[in-house]
Amino acid sequence: MLKKPNGRYVSKHPPGSAVSPQLHLALQSAAVAGRLSCSRIHTISKTFGVTPQEAGKVADLGNIRISKCQLGLFSQSPAAPNDLKVPQQIDATLESAVGGALENGRLPCAVAWRIAKRHGVTRRALGEYVQKMAIKISRCQLGAF
Repeated sequence: MLKKPNGRYVSKHPPGSAVSPQLHLALQSAAVAGRLSCSRIHTISKTFGVTPQEAGKVADLGNIRISKCQLGLFSQSPAAPNDLKVPQQIDATLESAVGGALENGRLPCAVAWRIAKRHGVTRRALGEYVQKMAIKISRCQLGAF
C-alpha cells in the first residue's frame, strides 16, 4: 500500500466496491491530515461491527493513509528504548512461538498480535524483534500489505 503515490489506494480494489457510508464518514471524520492510525481504525471497526480488513478497505477508498502501525512497520516516530520493552535476551519460548508461526517465512499480523499478548511484550516490541531477525510481517489486518 505504501508504494502507491499520493495515497491513492483506490486502485487496490475493484471498481464500484461498495462501502458503508456511515463507516466512511466515521473514518473521514477521525482522520487528521488524511491519516488515521492503525489503532484508531481498529477501534472504529469494532464500533461498527466490521472486520479491520473492511475498515481498511474503506480507508483505502477514501484515500486515507494508515499510520502508526502497531507493530512499528511504517509511519512511526522512533520509539525510545524504554518504550519497546524488548527483553535483552529473547526468551526461547518467544523465539519458538515466532518461528513456529511463520507462513512461507513471514509472520501474519494477527498472529504477531497474539504472540505479543501471550508473551507479555508490546506489539511494537515484537515488531522490532521480528524485524531484527529479518522476518517480514504479512497479511496486515487492515489490508495495507
